[in-house]
Amino acid sequence: MKIRFKIDRRDLFLRGINSESAVVTLVIEPAVLRKDQLELLSSHLLFVDDMESVDVVVDPQRLNETVPVGGRPGADLIEARDPTVDSLLSALIALGSNTRSWALRKTNTETATMQNLSALVSLRQ
Repeated sequence: MKIRFKIDRRDLFLRGINSESAVVTLVIEPAVLRKDQLELLSSHLLFVDDMESVDVVVDPQRLNETVPVGGRPGADLIEARDPTVDSLLSALIALGSNTRSWALRKTNTETATMQNLSALVSLRQ
């Protein structure tokens, strides 16, 4: 299977590695990946009928959403440090931890807001 993702060309350049393109296409054999790696990778695959390869994206479930200012569209290609499967998997793991910490911060903020509103209502009564 051919997969596509972005690489950080500036970082590669600074490390003395030449890169012809910001988008890398790798051929991977799913049978050589562990089950957890397959599951992680599969949750970010975007299959497009007219393409020879499969894109590895931020979140294929969010393709048609309106993106807030400063946010990332779901169809953005994942950016890895190196043009390797290991680097791609590391980028996906980092994305997951960033997403979870953002969701946790959002939940904590919403909880604090609700507590503040409850306290305000109590004061007014």
